[in-house]
Amino acid sequence: MSASSHVATAAKIDEGDERWIVQEREDGRNVGGWHWEERDMSKWATSHYEELATGAVLLDGSGGMEATVTKVKSFTGEVTVTHRRGKTYLFYEVAVTLSFKATLNAGTPGEVVAKGTVDMPYIAEENARDGDYEINVKLTKNNSAAAPLLAAIKAKVRPVVVDLFVRLLDDLREHAKPTGAKKASGAGASKAPPASGAAQVAMETEPAAAAAPAAAAPAKTKGTGSTKSGEKTDSFKQKLHFDLPPEEVFAWITDEGRLSAVTQAATSMPLEAGAAFTMFSGLVSGTNVAIEAPTKLVQDWRFESWPAGHHSRVEFTLTPSRSGGTDLTLSQSGIPRSDFERTKTGWSSNLFNRFKALTGLSVDFL
Repeated sequence: MSASSHVATAAKIDEGDERWIVQEREDGRNVGGWHWEERDMSKWATSHYEELATGAVLLDGSGGMEATVTKVKSFTGEVTVTHRRGKTYLFYEVAVTLSFKATLNAGTPGEVVAKGTVDMPYIAEENARDGDYEINVKLTKNNSAAAPLLAAIKAKVRPVVVDLFVRLLDDLREHAKPTGAKKASGAGASKAPPASGAAQVAMETEPAAAAAPAAAAPAKTKGTGSTKSGEKTDSFKQKLHFDLPPEEVFAWITDEGRLSAVTQAATSMPLEAGAAFTMFSGLVSGTNVAIEAPTKLVQDWRFESWPAGHHSRVEFTLTPSRSGGTDLTLSQSGIPRSDFERTKTGWSSNLFNRFKALTGLSVDFL
C-alpha cells in the first residue's frame, strides 16, 4: 500500500464539498446547543422573579421597623437566552417595580403603616451583577410619621434587590441549558443564516461587549505624602459644571435628605464646622472643617477601611459660571495610594452620575 493512500483529500471551501455542509438531523435535534438557538425567556423570567421577590424582607424588625415586598408591580423589557456551540449567553434590558408594605412599632398605639414602591428603571448586562443601577424608593402617600421607614428602606434596599436579580440570572442560566431536543423550526428557536456559497458552516458569534459609560474628564493627580503607617498618598482635582445656581448645588452636597436620595444610603450631615458626618451608611465618615455657604466646604474625610486615624482632606469650591449655573472644583488630598483609583472614580459613579440620574439635570466634567 502506498503512502499516498493514507492521505485524505482536503475538503475545499466554496466548491460544494459535503464535508463543509452542516446537515440537518432527521430528528431535528440541536445536540448540545451546537447550532444557533435563541429563546425569548421574558415570560419565564417575569414569573420566576415574582416567586423570588414576593415576600422578600427589606427591613427585618430592627429598631421596630419591618418591611416586605408584597408583589412585583411590573417587570417589563426583554430577556433572551442564546445557545451556540454549547455555550449559553444571556441578554436582557428590563425595568422592575416592586410594591412593599412597611410598619413602625407594630402592635403599639403608635404603630405606623406605610406602602410604597421600589423602582429600578434600567437593569442590563453591564450593571446587574455589581448593582450599579438606579433605585428609587417612594411612599404611596406622603406621611411624615413614615419618614424613618422611608429612610431605612433607602439605606438597606440595594443589596436585597441586587441579590434577587442575581439569583434570577443564575436560575435562568440553569433553567435554559440546552436540552438537545429543540426542533429547528419550533417556536422560540431560530438558526443563524448560512454563510454565502456552498460552504454553509454555521457561523460562531460571540456577544458584543457592553458599551462602557462615557468617561469623566481625567482628574489632575499628584503624590502628596504618606499615612502614619508609611503608605504613600496621592491627591487629585476635578472640575464640573452644574446647570444650577451655587445655592442649589451647595444644598445637594450638604443636605442630609438630598444626599441620602442621591446615594440611596443613610447620611448624617450636621451643617456646622467641627461636626462629625457619615455617608453611605457609615462607609464614609469625617468632620466638617470649614463651611462657607454657598461657596466652600472643607472636610476631613475617610473610608471605614482606611488605616485607623487616617483622614484625607476634601474641598469643594463653588463659583457662578459666566454662562450661568455653577462651576464646582473638587480636590482631595491624602488618599492612600492602594485605594486611590476607587476613591477618585467613586465621586463620579456614586455621587455625580447618580445626581444626574435622579434629577435629570446636566453635569459636565470639565
